[in-house]
Amino acid sequence: VGAPQICVAIESIMTDIATCCSLSSEEVRKTNLYMSGDETVYSQPLEDGNLLRCWTEVVERAGLEELKSNVVRFNKENRWKKRGVAVIPTKYPIAFNPATFLNQAGALVLVYLDGSVLLTHGGTEMGQGLH
Repeated sequence: VGAPQICVAIESIMTDIATCCSLSSEEVRKTNLYMSGDETVYSQPLEDGNLLRCWTEVVERAGLEELKSNVVRFNKENRWKKRGVAVIPTKYPIAFNPATFLNQAGALVLVYLDGSVLLTHGGTEMGQGLH
């Protein structure tokens, strides 16, 4: 079982918690964001936690409340076709504590005289839009 399967399981649990507590799923997820002063499961201290600011900005810029209203209206008007919308923060565990020598990466950036740029990296495209 990999990270995607674990994310599906945990997000299902978060949705169940929201339902049982009569809260929106967004409120449960927002409440469980890392904050400044927290420590990750890899013992990494978070000194400058910007997640709440990022969360708020994403929700506002996306117009989440309007999107949710549109989904509710669409679903009422359509018996067989349904839509949904969600905001889900995800932390992909990439730290290798205590093997800190594995926590490194590199990139080569070449800037040519015509202003074009070539970026070479060692990342792996796994559907996250790296390329």
